[in-house]
Amino acid sequence: MWVYITVQTMRQLLNYENEKIILIGVLEERKRGEEKLSLFSEWDLGSEEKVVTSFYEYFRGIVNQLLSNRLKEVIGKERSDKLYIAGFNNLKFDIPLLIQKGVEYKVGSIAELNSLWYNQYIIDYLQVLYFMNGMKFKGLKLNQLRNRVSRRLPVIKETGANVIKYYKAGEYKKIEEYATLKLNTIKGLRRVLDRNRRFIISFP
Repeated sequence: MWVYITVQTMRQLLNYENEKIILIGVLEERKRGEEKLSLFSEWDLGSEEKVVTSFYEYFRGIVNQLLSNRLKEVIGKERSDKLYIAGFNNLKFDIPLLIQKGVEYKVGSIAELNSLWYNQYIIDYLQVLYFMNGMKFKGLKLNQLRNRVSRRLPVIKETGANVIKYYKAGEYKKIEEYATLKLNTIKGLRRVLDRNRRFIISFP
């Protein structure tokens, strides 16, 4: 099972200072090709705290279900699935911020949330595709990589800066569309890289 994640934030003055999560987007992709999109937003749920706690309730449900399936596999009743969490800059930004906010809103301790996240398979395509950008992080944007890997993937016309503009203007639908497009681009990127033998990527 693949879970693609993106976190949209409202930055106050400086990056990482009083950063507020306004939306968490999740796209599930199961083995049978079934997909489920979930958007946890401040405008739907009322506060950052509700966004974070609702997301963790959902995420823990997925993890617990997979753990239950693994137990059934051990006793020979069912074949279990593995959980792959994919994103773009999720190792450096999304997941650390979600852990920080989870502790802040008493979802769990640092140890509990570290275990919840880092016992899964995590793929960060910013890190994976670093070598395609001349071993440089500068200019390593999802849209630029989309152009190099496959022009058939969705084009992301918006930027994170536009998210702030839309949020202040109350144009929440545009933020949801941006997050959804980003998730689908990451999903498409994963599929292209999996099929292309030039990229040696294998999963357990």
